[in-house]
Amino acid sequence: MMRQLVGFGFLLLAAARADGQSPTAPLRAVATISPDELDATDVAGGVVRLDGTLILADPGDLVLRSATSSGKTKVAWGRRGEGPGEFLNIRKIAIVGDTVWVVDNRLHRVQAFIGDGRVVASRRFSMTGAVGPDAGGVMWPVSVHPSGATLERLTVTSDGSSTRGAALRTGQVGLVVRQPDGTIRGDPILARSTSQCNRLLDSGINFVEPFCTESVADATPDGRYAVLVEPLDSKERIHGFRVRWVDPLSGSESHVELPVPMRTVSRAQWDSVEARNKARLERHPSLMRAWTEARSRTATFPPFDAVVALQDGAVAVRSDQQSATGPIWWLFRAGQQPRAIRIPGSERPLAYRNGWLWVRWEDEDGAIGVKLYNMGRM
Repeated sequence: MMRQLVGFGFLLLAAARADGQSPTAPLRAVATISPDELDATDVAGGVVRLDGTLILADPGDLVLRSATSSGKTKVAWGRRGEGPGEFLNIRKIAIVGDTVWVVDNRLHRVQAFIGDGRVVASRRFSMTGAVGPDAGGVMWPVSVHPSGATLERLTVTSDGSSTRGAALRTGQVGLVVRQPDGTIRGDPILARSTSQCNRLLDSGINFVEPFCTESVADATPDGRYAVLVEPLDSKERIHGFRVRWVDPLSGSESHVELPVPMRTVSRAQWDSVEARNKARLERHPSLMRAWTEARSRTATFPPFDAVVALQDGAVAVRSDQQSATGPIWWLFRAGQQPRAIRIPGSERPLAYRNGWLWVRWEDEDGAIGVKLYNMGRM
């Protein structure tokens, strides 16, 4: 398996300045669509078609909406129901070429649409199943590969082994590749957990969410990559995160490691978590011993708190760092330097293609609009 490492650290910031691009320079919107113009009750994701049109999923109204860089919007297709072209839930949206795939977790169905909403394919899926001879998991589609295979997010629910003998542990996350005939191809693509998280979870301490971020597994909406984002740690301290891209069929892999300044968990913050779980700790002396031992070590807050997989192999990760206007998002592409972007705190990356970044934003009342930024060539 090919493994390509692109190392950065703080040289990354120097390189960004050297080419004239400040790593946290604010972006300038080239198009803004207001909540009144968009008229969406919610947004569950978006993809960009070949002509640049944004297709976004509105799970509140159970429709797909479209928006263009000129500000034109319309309801593309969809309605509530169980027939062709209808939904009871919209959980994910993906795209292969210009065909849009929509995942409905209530109907356990994935539908493919072309043009202005003609259904050209439909598949059923099960939320649970075997991922090896003696291991089970919860799985649901998050993208579709150009070969027609579906990429399904996996959470392992029982210890065991994969079809090729790899150990599987309850709670592990990753992806499986399900072929059109319904069979799973090869072993799951698993995220790596960090030793800080493992140490706490192995001791039974599963209420430390403020201090322990588990890895995130997703797939790009165009199905080209399985994407795994993992905290980095060395012995006791988390000091950054890793983004991995894995080809779903060949298994070839590349990754980028990005150190970021970390905030150390204070005594008061440990005390707060302990107070909320005091009764449980007092009932279980072994857990109290593990908790006391954990408190004696240096711990840091999670290096990231949001991940959005995008087209063109792009991945947006919101880090624990803060700028004057809000959190810093890092935009990654396989084999390239990541780029730090500064957008207002109410904005979140939604879709990306060919250097154009769509974001969702909210007004003071929580109503949703979208903006388009020109990122240029990465």
